[in-house]
Amino acid sequence: MAKRRSRTKRKTIGTEAEAPDWLVAGQIALGCLLLYSMTLWFGFSPLDDFDLIARRLEDLGNWANLGDSFTNSIFTKAYYRPLLTLSFRFDAIVGGGSTAMFHFTNVVLHGVCMGLLYAALVSFGLSRKAALLWTALAAAHPIHVHAVAWIPGRNDTMQAALALGLWLTLNHWRNKGHDAWLVPHFILFVLALLTKESAILLPFLLLAADWLVHRDKQPLPYVKLVVGWTVLIVLWLRMRGAYATDPNFQWELLDKMQLILATLEAFTVYIGKYFLPFNLGIMPYPQDQTLIFGMIAIVVLALLLWRCGVRNWLVVGFGVIWVGGTLLLPTVSGALGTTTGGDMEHRMYLGTLGMILILTQLKLPETISEKLVPQVAVGVAVSFAILSLVRMPVYRTQLSFADSAVQTSPGTYFTYLIRGRVHRREGRREEALGDFEKAVSLSKGSASIYLSMGLLHTEMKQLDKAMDVYTRGIQADARQQGDHIVHSLNGCRLALNRGSLHFQAGDYDKAFADYQLVVSSWQDCGPAWFGMGLVHQMRKEDAKALKLYRHAAALGDESAQKKLASMRIVPK
Repeated sequence: MAKRRSRTKRKTIGTEAEAPDWLVAGQIALGCLLLYSMTLWFGFSPLDDFDLIARRLEDLGNWANLGDSFTNSIFTKAYYRPLLTLSFRFDAIVGGGSTAMFHFTNVVLHGVCMGLLYAALVSFGLSRKAALLWTALAAAHPIHVHAVAWIPGRNDTMQAALALGLWLTLNHWRNKGHDAWLVPHFILFVLALLTKESAILLPFLLLAADWLVHRDKQPLPYVKLVVGWTVLIVLWLRMRGAYATDPNFQWELLDKMQLILATLEAFTVYIGKYFLPFNLGIMPYPQDQTLIFGMIAIVVLALLLWRCGVRNWLVVGFGVIWVGGTLLLPTVSGALGTTTGGDMEHRMYLGTLGMILILTQLKLPETISEKLVPQVAVGVAVSFAILSLVRMPVYRTQLSFADSAVQTSPGTYFTYLIRGRVHRREGRREEALGDFEKAVSLSKGSASIYLSMGLLHTEMKQLDKAMDVYTRGIQADARQQGDHIVHSLNGCRLALNRGSLHFQAGDYDKAFADYQLVVSSWQDCGPAWFGMGLVHQMRKEDAKALKLYRHAAALGDESAQKKLASMRIVPK
């Protein structure tokens, strides 16, 4: 009898000791904070951080400019991501411009995502123990270091948190049967659209997930969902169309087979990094990566699925769709050349859920799944954590970041350009020049390289060399469009800088010609209109100069505005 009471007591104690899901999620988030705590002492990186944050700290730290987040795109109107900008504003205001606040937000977002991932895995039918083990693997995985340690990588952790929140609210709507759950669901969807463009694919993934988990239940009134999603997507497209465009999109110029092969190669590389994270890089470009790890991972996974059997092929199919769907837009964009980031690893963050769901469907023998798998999972999680800790210091300084980029992607000009800019900012001019020259040798004529090199020669008082570099860059940048020669924005900046050198040398005719070249491709360039006004003023053509000053001031050129103010003239 005493034995029976003892067993009952142990069972009761075990039940009472079982922590609620919210507490488990909190413990996961705390673990993420501890793992990534060293990043709080890291600085800004030389990739995107300066354009998005460092150069805009005064603007970002001003509460009065919050509304500008919704009326301005980023990266020359290529992307419309207001929520990302708002997150930067929050950090700049709360942290006073400290990099620690930006990194702290990144780590917190990672913790939130992993807590939500745990809840999502439980909702897909995994036991709490299995969900915890898989979440630990994801939280410690070195592939996620780029999304967490690199400040702009939060765009993908934010989207992952919102996507998982969308699934959980949809699941609650299904289980509770109350339309009130649609309110937070649609709010989260709006936020997801304002975070990253690929959120437009989430409704399809959510419908597939709901059908998979609840296919034996009564169908949901999907009309409510579809109508709500459609209305929100239309409104988002209209807003995005007003403030952002997609420059340089050249689908018609790309061979379709080339696109398919490039996309398949990228997917193979991504899969390899999920399973064998030994080929990681800050700026991994296709030409500098190997397909070996991906091919090994795919073959081994296929053999395991074939030999061990599968619990549910539908879940495996959904996992494939989730991974493919979350990686499709950025992968195709990279294949089309509309991004310069290669196969950036932060893009893999959201796909983790799908990869885990695939692996959970392996039908392992019960003795192995109950005893060996948890032990192996813990060992792998610890190994992943160690690899992540070893990798994190790469993101500590601008130079460590740039050196790693060159080491892992030595075959592309962009990594040398990034490192050259770091050397230039930190006063190592000879090293900067060497990197710029290497970038030129690898490039097919990128105007951004010539622009940086010309500025460096100007700083070194080598004006003749700067003039020569600007001329070479303008020639390399020129491209035929119909009957006209046009230039990119960086090509226009080259002409603008060369025009300034001509003006300083007193060659006003050549200066005027360069300013005209700029406005022929970039009509809203206020400095070019102001430069032409200066030329007219030097020629004593004051009426023409005044007209151009006013036009430049109307375009927002501060030099023109100050010029008019000094002349005590109010711009029209």
